[in-house]
Order: sequence, then structure tokens, then C-alpha cells
Amino acid sequence: MRFKLEITLEKPELPIEYRKAILSLIKKSLTHANGGKYFKQFFCGTKSKDYTFTVKLPKADFYKSTIKLDKRIFSVTFSTYDRTMGYILFAALSEQQKVKIPLSNNNFYNITSIRLLKEQEVNSNQVLFKMCAPLVIRKHNRNNNKDYYYVFHDEEFVSESLAVITNQLLNAGYNQEQIKDLKITPINMKKVVVKHYGCSIPCSLGYVMVEGNKSVLNFLYKSGIGSRRSEGFAFVDMAIEEV
Repeated sequence: MRFKLEITLEKPELPIEYRKAILSLIKKSLTHANGGKYFKQFFCGTKSKDYTFTVKLPKADFYKSTIKLDKRIFSVTFSTYDRTMGYILFAALSEQQKVKIPLSNNNFYNITSIRLLKEQEVNSNQVLFKMCAPLVIRKHNRNNNKDYYYVFHDEEFVSESLAVITNQLLNAGYNQEQIKDLKITPINMKKVVVKHYGCSIPCSLGYVMVEGNKSVLNFLYKSGIGSRRSEGFAFVDMAIEEV
């Protein structure tokens, strides 16, 4: 399931950590919807959430703490394999339409429209995905409680990517037999560093060729690929599908 928000700003600018603002919007929406009935499903516990979103900005100039835009309108697209989760999000966010919501620097925004998008289906065992949001590959070391990030040119990138995606799929209910043929190849990628909750996160943007079970590829297309998916990373679109 995919749907898109159109958002209008009072002033044409966003904080550099704009993903935090979208997460705050999701939390606000779920807190108010149905008396907060679904909030814990999305924000409590350590289990990863199988949805993702990407933010599309107009022409922008990036500064230390602010992004200056040439228009007051931007969009946020959500995607999830779990239709129930998708409908909950869609309904909760719909209730916030036209509500004036505060941002930093004495700015405000409101959701001006929300609409469902047509989804594609993967019908082959190989797909070239375009990363519409940065690809994050994170490895957490429990011994020192530190996170390590890998980008496309790192020697361990492919192996660590497969480890992250395999764990993502196992948590979603797939078995080893369905996952065993999974392969990932970075193509025309570049390194980007994203400021998020006070941390500078190394990520990769570009394309990835993914091979594997069709059901697995469909899940990845709809739920995103990699780490921190529900925080505005990992969103993909199909660029080319091999028949």
C-alpha cells in the first residue's frame, strides 16, 4: 500500500532534521486517532516496523540547521507491505488535514491533501531498485553498545547489507529457504551523510540490483530495504524489472 501527503508550509523552509518533523506528525496523528489505540503498535517495543516513507522537496539550499526551499509545498510518500498498518496510518493522518502544526523557527505547516497511489507488483526474480530515500546499513555491537554504518564502497557493504535484509525478512516471517538466493549489487551509488537525531549517519543513494524470491522482492519493494526504515530511510521504487 502506498499513499502520498501534500504539505504546505507557512514559510518555505524546513529544519535540517526534517525526518524528525514527519515522525512527530505520525506520533501526533496516532495519539489522536481512536484514542491512541494504535500508538503502541507503531512506537513501542523493539520489533522493526514494516513501513517506510520518503520526503520529496522542491529546489532546496541546505544550511547548517535549515533547508531553504523555493516553494512552500513538499510531499511525503508512505509505503508498507502490511495493508492494515497502511490503512491505520492513512486514516490517522487524514484526520490531521488542515490542522496547523508547529515547526521550529516559528514556522507552521498543514496537510493539504492525502491520496492513495497505484502500487506495482514484482513479477520476476531480479529487480533494479532506485533508492528514493537513503539506504542505511547499520550493525549494532552489543559489547560496546555502538552502531557502525556501511556505505556502498566499503568492503563489507554487501555482506552487511545481506545480514540486515535477512534479519528484516526473518522478522517478517520468511524462512531461510525463501531467503537463501538473495543477492544485492550496488549500482551508480554515492555516499551521503544525513543528520538525524543529532547523529551524522553515512548512507548510500543510487540504485541496487536485488535478486531473489519474487515474494521476497515484493516485500522489500513495499516495506523498504535496510535499517531505520520507519524513520524516513530505505524507500525504493522499481527502475527496471528483469523478466
